[in-house]
Amino acid sequence: MGDLFGRIGDLQRSLEYFNRALPLWRDLRDRRGEAQALLGVGYNYSGLGDDLKAIEYYDDALGLWQAVNDRRGQALTLHAQGFSYSNLGEKQKTLDLFHRARELTEPMGDDAASARLLNSLGRVYREMYQYQEALEYYKVALRLYQGVDFRNAEGDCLFNICRCYFLLGDAGQAEDYCARALAVYRSPSDPEGTSFALRELGRIHASLGRQETALTDYQQALLLNRETKNRRVEAYTLNDIGRLYQTLGEKERALGYFEKALPINRETANPIGESVTRYQHGTCDERSG
Repeated sequence: MGDLFGRIGDLQRSLEYFNRALPLWRDLRDRRGEAQALLGVGYNYSGLGDDLKAIEYYDDALGLWQAVNDRRGQALTLHAQGFSYSNLGEKQKTLDLFHRARELTEPMGDDAASARLLNSLGRVYREMYQYQEALEYYKVALRLYQGVDFRNAEGDCLFNICRCYFLLGDAGQAEDYCARALAVYRSPSDPEGTSFALRELGRIHASLGRQETALTDYQQALLLNRETKNRRVEAYTLNDIGRLYQTLGEKERALGYFEKALPINRETANPIGESVTRYQHGTCDERSG
């Protein structure tokens, strides 16, 4: 039941069921079952924003996995711990844990699990602004994802590579990988991934001076946001379009898009999005005046 509630996003109920399962596994002296329940409790505390508490449970789970010599359980727990330390800003600790998990995973021949770890390593290096290192891990992960035919994960990996190239100032490579990601997202009909790739292509095309193409990208993304009722991302896309019109000198049209984004940011309780839109609106107003 804990797993079921976790999958549907009811983390509090999931936590309750895992906590109720713990003493039952202990009574049965089933260390694997206990470790799995501890891991579940940790996942839920992390999802609820209490990563320090999550780490305590992960530590207990790790000890049990080690006691029964379960390498897969150890790797899963180290990976989860790494995410919690990353959330706490401890990136080097995160890398250490991910590398330990990778050492345990690779001899198993589980390419999907190895790809997830490599992708996670790439993400941490990207967050540390070490984009070349991130690219190395992402590209190995990409080959593994392609080998196991995980299309959505492949699309995400291509998108991550695109982001790194764009941040390195290589818009040409970024465009190539983003177009590949878009094709992958469209093949299993992933509207959310498609929307993100279109928005990213819009930024790339705008940076290359191809504003009309960028506008088409953004407008396609906006349609998908509305079809999927993803209001928060819709506001970001409206902001993208407004910013593009602003750079084209069409201040009134830009203001119109910023004004559409503001109430959506409030409706979705997104103060960061609202502050970005207010800033863009303000700069547009000043230049208009």
